[in-house]
Amino acid sequence: MYLHADGKPHGITESIVGKLTTVPIQEVSGRLDYIAYLQPQNLARFGDDFVGYAGLFGPSEIDLDCPAHLPRILGCKNLEYLGDGDVLLLLPTGRVNVLYRKSSPHNSILTTERCNSLCLMCSQPPRAIDDSYRVKEILRLAELIDPACKEIGITGGEPTLLSEDFLRIIQKFKDCLPNTALHVLTNGRLFKTKGFAANLGAIKHNDLMLGIPVYSDLDYQHDYVVQARGAFDETVLGLYNLAESEVAVEIRVVIHSTGRIHLSELSLRGPCRAHGNGNVRLCEFESRQALDRPCGLSSRIGRSYAQPRPEGNARLNLQPSTLHSSSIDLAV
Repeated sequence: MYLHADGKPHGITESIVGKLTTVPIQEVSGRLDYIAYLQPQNLARFGDDFVGYAGLFGPSEIDLDCPAHLPRILGCKNLEYLGDGDVLLLLPTGRVNVLYRKSSPHNSILTTERCNSLCLMCSQPPRAIDDSYRVKEILRLAELIDPACKEIGITGGEPTLLSEDFLRIIQKFKDCLPNTALHVLTNGRLFKTKGFAANLGAIKHNDLMLGIPVYSDLDYQHDYVVQARGAFDETVLGLYNLAESEVAVEIRVVIHSTGRIHLSELSLRGPCRAHGNGNVRLCEFESRQALDRPCGLSSRIGRSYAQPRPEGNARLNLQPSTLHSSSIDLAV
């Protein structure tokens, strides 16, 4: 399934975010949220009345009797599966990105390609680019997603690098989609700043979960996997701050051969049982080869260090008394 494709653009001078409709919207004032989805079988429904739509989109080159400046991308192949309520991003280059699929229970939003870690096994290595333009698109997307959507994933890169804009995104989704769960994938390192964690907690999203990975209960092994010295300490401090701010956390225990972890060291089984809705979340790497050949990766893409440092000996030992509160859900 393709989530982007290219067509022939006409009249597009800036990016457009809108949700598809195959049925004409009667009130012109209500069309601004919509992109008319033009197919041979429904073209007659629209006639030549395209006033007010955010844009037009179609898989075929169609001769339209419409103003030349009307934004549209036509002749866009491989996206025939799209339907009413799906949200698209139309770009001046003719690129069409699928931002949300109404029929799918698995929708995620890429917030940034930047990251403050450089994990050995990362399937999408970070890029040092300014992609802050995504924030505006994401805030608009929140206004267009079907209110019945059960869950949205927030991912990156590292979403928290957006700082205040990250908080704006969470607040926007709470306001626009109060019944939609948010599952944020983050390394948790920036929550070492207590104020940042507190500001997230102050939003009081009723169904927010942060998925934070732990690669070992030894600091140097965790730091080695994420290729960032001190990352272990920052993650642990972030977990404490999030707990204090009553933000739900899912600790994702990643099983791999490079590191080792003792579940007993996590000291989290008590809080999980106390809530009755906790669970043990064990994950495996997408690419085992990445860890089987760490030195090759180090020389190929400039890893910060190629060998685990033997002097590290700190362990992850989160105490139930600190992490347990009446409204926090901790899942290993």
